[in-house]
Formats: sequence, structure tokens, C-alpha cells
Amino acid sequence: MKSILIGICILALSYWSIKPLVAEGWFSMHDDTQVGRVVAMGRALRNGQFPVRWVSDLGFGYGYPLFNFYGPLPYYVGGGLYAVGLSGLTATKIMFVLGIVGAAVTMFLFVRQILGSIAGLVAAAAYLYAPYHAVQIYVRGAVGEFWVLVFLPLILLGLSKRNVIIGSVGLAGAILSHTILGYVTTLVLLAGIGMYGFWVLVRRSSPTLLQSLLTILAMGLGLSMFFWLPAFAEMGYTEIAGQIGPTAYWGDHFVCISQLWHSNWGFGGSIPGCIDGVSFKLGKVHIGLAILGVLIALVKQKFFRRARSTLLVVTFILVFSLFLLTSSSAPIWRLVPAASYIQYPWRLLVYSVLGLSVFAGVGVAIIRQKWMRVAFSFVIISLIIAVNGKLFVPQYGYALDAAAFETDEELRFRVSKISDEYLPPGIPRPTELSLVPKTTIKVPAEGSVETEIDTETYTKAMVTIRSQEPVTINRAHFPGWHYYIEGKEVQPITNHGLPTFVIPQGIYLFESRFIDTPVRTVGNVGSLISLVLIIMFVSRYEKKANA
Repeated sequence: MKSILIGICILALSYWSIKPLVAEGWFSMHDDTQVGRVVAMGRALRNGQFPVRWVSDLGFGYGYPLFNFYGPLPYYVGGGLYAVGLSGLTATKIMFVLGIVGAAVTMFLFVRQILGSIAGLVAAAAYLYAPYHAVQIYVRGAVGEFWVLVFLPLILLGLSKRNVIIGSVGLAGAILSHTILGYVTTLVLLAGIGMYGFWVLVRRSSPTLLQSLLTILAMGLGLSMFFWLPAFAEMGYTEIAGQIGPTAYWGDHFVCISQLWHSNWGFGGSIPGCIDGVSFKLGKVHIGLAILGVLIALVKQKFFRRARSTLLVVTFILVFSLFLLTSSSAPIWRLVPAASYIQYPWRLLVYSVLGLSVFAGVGVAIIRQKWMRVAFSFVIISLIIAVNGKLFVPQYGYALDAAAFETDEELRFRVSKISDEYLPPGIPRPTELSLVPKTTIKVPAEGSVETEIDTETYTKAMVTIRSQEPVTINRAHFPGWHYYIEGKEVQPITNHGLPTFVIPQGIYLFESRFIDTPVRTVGNVGSLISLVLIIMFVSRYEKKANA
């Protein structure tokens, strides 16, 4: 009964953060591709592809390996809902809501473990209504980044409970939600392992926590291996490296300290200097509560002795992330492997928000009388929502029929223009809708094509050639594609990134299949083994609990 009441409280608290999503229509955002990606994922799932790597409608209709590189987890949720019959728009809204509310739930679970339920509610409210959370949702539309907020508290919960299952699921979830922040989270965990390992060596203390850290790292990487291993190994076959240009150089996107206290709310972008078009403020209420929480934790160390080690970890995350936001950390950024792919230091605000939110609950935990804790919590939560709830609105909304988000014009042209960074090199970018290919196989001048099957990963067609000429497949060539004529595999000539074949006069059965490369197979097997191990861990814990 208590759990039900708490769940109702969290849903009630979430109302102002998700209110625009329950309204009719949709809204503008920087990355206005979300419905299109959900539809593309849903169609791939519906056609039996799993794990989904290739989508056919995006990439100007040439298709491209979007989910081989771009965090797929939120889209598995949205795409799954689309695959079972919901519209792309409705499925996308639910995907947003689950990511937003899910962050509040996991923060509550973590803080409840170390500080109690009432403190957990305060921390959940602070986490939910952090200004940067509103930026992620309603300004940038950064789905993967705000889904990462769901999993960061699970990593900390796993550490505090010495529960490698929860911790590894948290790490895997972060990696699968957002490639870049998953990479950063892994680096942070590696740094923590290194520092704690040195501490254990010097002090000759118990290595139990170190073992938990190592297990969480190994299992988290194992569970997500099907994604990150091919993503790193096959990135060179796309144009992503060439698009990490001067406008996304990390050195131009540090946050000024004054911006953390106050920066004007806006729906623009990030530019060098201290006057960005988007806000990076932490929130005055959040800062005040966190300072109060830190001071109380220092003064009342005995009261927090059970949570002391966890709060020390949170303190490190908070302080170090704030430091990395500023230009003073440039020497460290130069040492970070592949820092150019992180692009924007302000992405690390997710870790600052995590730390601030945890300490927002500390001031409540110290109050001994329950009625006073409840009353004080009600005041704090009301203040947080009153000050920051108004930020959780889009710049503008618009009414559009759900079917309009699923048309060829929408997917193959408008959405494709916004996000084409994972296309293989040389693929032509249509400048108008009429130039977008309408068929997978370009019809020969004097021949014909009768397509029997055409899905994301398999095409079967009868091709009639009346005079010898090149036949072009309007599908981006990428490792994993194999082509067959009359059952015999043939190697294409790539022309502007598209496979081309010179075929004599005649009628031919043409097939193309997209299959896993060796590195993808290794990743799949690694994830499967890790999943089996996780199931074994769960079974063992259940047996211990029932003994």
C-alpha cells in the first residue's frame, strides 16, 4: 500500500513536467526527428529485425545503420509501441513520458535507500524539475540524454546496496540510451575504480567494494556489448567523423560560472562565450538546497555514517562534473580519449544535476519528527515546482495529424535532412523531394523490376534487362550487405556510395541481405552471455532470500 501511495505521489509530482505531452499535437525542438526515428524503429521491429541496426526510410530513402551507432534503448520502447499498433506520434509521447517520470522513480529508489522515503521524494522532485532537464526535453529534444538520467541513480543504487545486478543494468541502460554519455559514464566508473583500487592498495582495506565496481563495469559493458562494440568498430564507415567540425569543438562550449547561477532562458543554440541561446543554469533553489545539504552532512557526520561513503561518491561526481564544465578543465579534456566526439562540455550537466538532487534530500533526512519532515518536504517540493515547473514548456506547439509524421516526405526528406550523419560516404543528398529515390532498385531504362519482398534487411525482385547497362541499388552500401543474382553472391561496384552491377541482357532473380558482420556477432554473443549470467545472479539472490 505504501509503495502504491509513493507511486501516486511521484506521478502527481510529474504532472507539470509532462503536461505539454498530454496535449494535442506536437512541438518544436532542436532534434525534431523523434517521431520519425520511432516509426523507423517500429517498422524494423515489425519486420522481424532484432537487434535493430538498419532503417530503410531514413537517410533520404537510401537507408542507413542509425541504430548501429545511435543509442537505441528509448527507441526500442517507442518503436515497440508503434509496432503493436499505436501511432508514431502517440508512441513517441509515451517514450518521452516514460523517460521523464522514470528518472524521478529511480532517483527516489536510490535516495530512499540511503536517506529514507521522504528525502527520496524531495530528491526526485529536484531531479525531475532541474532546469537542464527542461532544456533536454523541451528545447533540445535530446531523448537519449534525458533517458540517461533514468539509469545514473541505478548505478549508485547498485553501489550502495552492493547489488551488481542493479548497477550493471544501470550502466548498460546509460550506454544504450546515449552513446556519448554512456561512454563518459564508463570513463567516470573507470576513474572511480582506479582511485578506489589505489586506496585499497595503500590502506590494505577490504576489496569488497572494488570487486562490486569491477563486476558492475564488466556486466554493464557485457549487456550492452551488442551495441557499443560495433559502434566503435564500424564508425569509420560513416561520415560522422567528418561532421565533428569547428562548430562542435569542445573548447568552444565551456560554461561560464555565472551561467550556472543564472542564464536567460532561450530556445537557441550553444556558441563560444557566455551568452548562449540556451540556458545552462543549475537553478537557484537547487543550488541553495544542495549547499544546505552539504553543510548539514558535514556538521552531522555521525547521523549520516551509514550513507557517508555514498555521499562522498556523490560529492565527487558533483564537484568534478562542475569543474569539467568550465574552461579551467581544458588540460583534462585534452587527455580524454575521443573528446571531440563528446563535443559539448555542458553535456556533463547531467552529473551535476544528479549530485545537486541527492543533496537536496539531505536537509530533510535530518529532521527527526516525521510530521515536520513531511511538512518541510511539502514546502520544498512546492517551491521547486513553482520556480522551475514553468520552464517545462516548448517554444511553440502545432497541430498536425498523426499520419503526417509517417509519410515518405516526412521520413525520407524532412527528417533525413536533419539527421544524416551516419550515412556512408559519398551518398547523394537530395535537395528537393522529387530527387528522393522511390524504389529500392533503380529501374533500367528499357527494363523492369518486379519486387516481391522489400524490407529493411532483405530485398527480392525479378529484374528484366533488355540491353546491358549498370543497375543501381538505391540503398547505401555498408558492411553486412550481401548481394545475389540467381542465387550466386556478386560483388558490387560502389558509385557515390550505392552498389551498382553490370548485368547482361536477360531476366534475373536479384536478392540483397543485411547480415551481422563478425564484430556484430561477437557483440551479440557477449551480450547474450552477460544476460545469462545476470539471470543466474538473480536466481542465486532469490534462493538466498527464500532460504
